[in-house]
Amino acid sequence: MSAKKKRAQKTELALDTTQRYRMLPITSAQDHIQKVAQQRYDLELSRRYKCALMTKPYFPYFTNFELPPTPENKIMQGDILTLFRRKLAETVADTEDERVIEQAERFILSVSDLSLATTVEKIDELEKLGMWMLCPTDILPMIALNLHKNDDLLVHFENSVPDGHDQKSNSTWERRLGHYLNYFEKNNRLKSYTLNDYVYPWNESGRFYDKLIRPDVTQYPEVYSDKKIKYNPFTRLENASFKKVLIEAPCNLDRISMTNPEVTSNIYQFSCKPYRSVLPKLLEKMLVAGILNADENGGEILYTTRTLNPLHNEFMVEFAVDTLRQEYGITVRIENLDLFEYALGDSFEFEESVKTGSLVVPTLFKNSGPRYICKLKRVLV
Repeated sequence: MSAKKKRAQKTELALDTTQRYRMLPITSAQDHIQKVAQQRYDLELSRRYKCALMTKPYFPYFTNFELPPTPENKIMQGDILTLFRRKLAETVADTEDERVIEQAERFILSVSDLSLATTVEKIDELEKLGMWMLCPTDILPMIALNLHKNDDLLVHFENSVPDGHDQKSNSTWERRLGHYLNYFEKNNRLKSYTLNDYVYPWNESGRFYDKLIRPDVTQYPEVYSDKKIKYNPFTRLENASFKKVLIEAPCNLDRISMTNPEVTSNIYQFSCKPYRSVLPKLLEKMLVAGILNADENGGEILYTTRTLNPLHNEFMVEFAVDTLRQEYGITVRIENLDLFEYALGDSFEFEESVKTGSLVVPTLFKNSGPRYICKLKRVLV
């Protein structure tokens, strides 16, 4: 079959609204994500990750109080943050390393009075209070940032999670970081936070994205409230100097792409092909801009995605660090997250081969993620 006929056939499928085409993005996602996983991880692990991603996970809840008792022990793993605090307390008792003790104590304080649990069935009381989560790993970037009562945080970008997710179908809350951060602020774990409300479409041409990343600086962002602004996330804010910056970057959204039949919400739909092809370039520009918004003297940046793809994860961090050093003369240090992984090891599975940052991988017994987390720090030379 000629290339022209193949293109015509794909165009015909893209215009079709039947069930056959509705399933096509899922098939493409499953094939592509497994191939990427096989190239980066061994064959057996990639199969395990695929099986877990296609299996319905438990229902996660994040609260700022102790979870209520439930009939028939619905809460499976207890309070994940209680286990986290317990392991850190044991570490403090067992070590004489002052650096480790200080880090463990800060982690404990950052999540005191907070609860995170996974359940087999929905808990209606918590659903009504809005304490449901799309994934229990959603809170991990904020824990890794080690938020402090004197910190001002910029959420440089938050990736929209489309409607139709297993855990909360037909929800209008596509972005949840502000909801979680509200608990940290109320519990005096954070001085203030600012959310960037910017969104952009996935189904535009390559020319659209080239134009989107052309500017370098935003002088005057649109201000909606003391917590919400809007500016192009591929640019730095003029005179910005935040203590902490959080970037939940766009990515393949592995779990949703492999299970969500809604064509309009799947990044593997045919019309999103130009976007997927330029996504690495977009990610590097976004991460560089986010780092430039951090305080030059010790500002911390947390980069996170929802994919197993190393090109969107550790490779992207390395590209951005090199770009900052060569083009801006800025030194960025990648922080060690070994203690973070150790303390959460009972509740989440971490991929051992990832050395730049941490990667939570889904397994049938710990079916959360994927979630890549990398913490960086600006260093004055």
